[in-house]
Amino acid sequence: MSKHTRLFILLLILYIGLGLPDSLLSTTWPSISQELDISIGFISIFSMIAIFSSMISSTYTYALNKLFGPTRVILMSMMFCLIGLIIFITFKSFASLIVVQIIMGLGAGAIDSNVNFIASQNLKVGEMNLLHGFWGVGITLTPLITAIVYRLGYNQWMVFTILALLFIILISYGYINRSLLNIEIIAESESKEKVKLKKRDMLGIGIYFFYGVEFLIGTFLATYLVTVVNVDEASAAFVVSCYWGGLMVSRLIMPILFKYIDTSKLLKIHCLLLLVCSVLINIDNFLVLTITYIIIGYCFGPIFPTFVHYTERVNKENTAFYIGKQISTMYLSIFLSQVTVGYFAVRNGLGFYTALVSIIIVILTILIFSYLHTFKKEIA
Repeated sequence: MSKHTRLFILLLILYIGLGLPDSLLSTTWPSISQELDISIGFISIFSMIAIFSSMISSTYTYALNKLFGPTRVILMSMMFCLIGLIIFITFKSFASLIVVQIIMGLGAGAIDSNVNFIASQNLKVGEMNLLHGFWGVGITLTPLITAIVYRLGYNQWMVFTILALLFIILISYGYINRSLLNIEIIAESESKEKVKLKKRDMLGIGIYFFYGVEFLIGTFLATYLVTVVNVDEASAAFVVSCYWGGLMVSRLIMPILFKYIDTSKLLKIHCLLLLVCSVLINIDNFLVLTITYIIIGYCFGPIFPTFVHYTERVNKENTAFYIGKQISTMYLSIFLSQVTVGYFAVRNGLGFYTALVSIIIVILTILIFSYLHTFKKEIA
């Protein structure tokens, strides 16, 4: 097996681990908030803490790599996620949840930046989508596990226990293959010139900022369905799983579609579908919402990995700087959205949730169309 193939498989495994905790709190929150007697709107506070921690660690990942090496940073980041799960399983309290979100957020941000940088240097656009498809495997698996656990009569703590066991397996695999991670991350420009953001970079940052809607949906969808649409917790977890599942399937099949359809044309088709869905999500019908969120997840699929690829294409030097800037901006967006939505949810519930999502989707699609039209020669 070639070194490229072995590295690709390792990155796939790491991305499954990165995706596993991303939908954990959102799908189990209705049960956690009830057991700990916490308002449903407080999910935004805990998500905000995790996102802020991720934003900090993703911003300083390059510096951490220089101090400790990428292998240690990635493996310790995965250990942070495991430690967070164990702490919450053990103490099951408001205070422990705050600590857990800090620890797991720091771990997730460092993994995200490192793996995306390594991937941008070594993978093609189809492979990038496939890689992020395995992040979709992780984030889809968690709500699916949650739905099954609830149906079997267990509570949310069993879900946390199962994820902790999965992290032990993933960390073990990463440790066995740790030598691969130090090879491909070296080729970064050491230019001492101040890096300037051009128009394309600002558009790219804007796309990643509004792409934070992907996580906004993932965080509040289950709670919205339970409190506004009045579905049961297991059904709400199933819809969240379908949403992330649509994203996962999209990224898994993109390598095939990109062989037959131009990348920019495919993105435009997805954006048009998103505009249609931005209207349909305002219909309070369970079947319509389930199908619509599957389509939204599917349409979100190629956006993140494809624009990471575009960033590497148009910025041959200082790629890690631009990718880190985009990812930290996306985390900032998620941070701000958690604060805003949580603030109003505590006082007025989540009745405004779908209207907000619709507006953000419209802005996101406008930015994507603008980028594709303005820089079509550079990304072709």
